[in-house]
Amino acid sequence: MEPHLFPTMPLILIMTIIFLCPPSFVSANDERYQNCSSTFQCGNITNIGYPFWGLNRPDYCGNPNFRLNCTDQTAVITIKNLTYQVLEIDSGAKNLTVARTDYIGSICPNLLINTTLDFVHFSYASDIQNTESEQYNCGRSTTNQFESSSGGKSRKVSLKIGIAMAAATAIPFF
Repeated sequence: MEPHLFPTMPLILIMTIIFLCPPSFVSANDERYQNCSSTFQCGNITNIGYPFWGLNRPDYCGNPNFRLNCTDQTAVITIKNLTYQVLEIDSGAKNLTVARTDYIGSICPNLLINTTLDFVHFSYASDIQNTESEQYNCGRSTTNQFESSSGGKSRKVSLKIGIAMAAATAIPFF
């Protein structure tokens, strides 16, 4: 009877079991990898990966501050409690072009709020200045009327006074 054979048989058996039955944490990492390999798709905003997440991309696939949502095929992002429509994401240049949703469709929002970026994660693009909205009597409920005469005819004309602002702002993300 050889004393060397007995210890090698259990060792071979243990090694075979380890190789045939991989630990459960290996498959868990694979599932996370699979989930993060999908990209964000919403309307014309497509093929968006890290650092953004949302919809079919779980929160562990991106930066917590870069959550994208999709509403009626329109991509939106919330920055400092303000919702912005995402107009373009240039992943190569790391630029995000957005417009405040409360200014889309109306020059006077329901609530006047300052636009403040989260400068920890965003900054204005180098060719964009920090342009604040200019407010022109948006709280006024009446319109300004004046008489206009053209070609011998006189008529009342209304001038709606509102907010003039850039339609979109490009902001680099880190």
